[in-house]
Amino acid sequence: TYAQGGTIATCSAGDENWTATEHRSAQGFTITIQGDVLNAYSNKAYENVAIQITDANGVPYYTKETPMTPETPVVIPIDALPAGEYQIYFYTGYELITMHFVKSLNK
Repeated sequence: TYAQGGTIATCSAGDENWTATEHRSAQGFTITIQGDVLNAYSNKAYENVAIQITDANGVPYYTKETPMTPETPVVIPIDALPAGEYQIYFYTGYELITMHFVKSLNK
């Protein structure tokens, strides 16, 4: 499984509210799923990215703050996730990127 893109939420310096911009490409992040491991990639270095995975109802299953570089993926074990649809969020401090993935039963 491979995903690139998603929804970007942006905010201006004078705006305290986030405004979602639908149907735009978020070229900064890519995810792949190999078995029970999700690999998250960034095309540039970030000192700190907040990553969260939620189910279709918004229930959080995974939260982590971590640096990201193009050379090294963030490896996220997803073996504990039940089969279903999920959102993964990447918050860089000035962008919120949302991506969708589906975890299937592995048999």
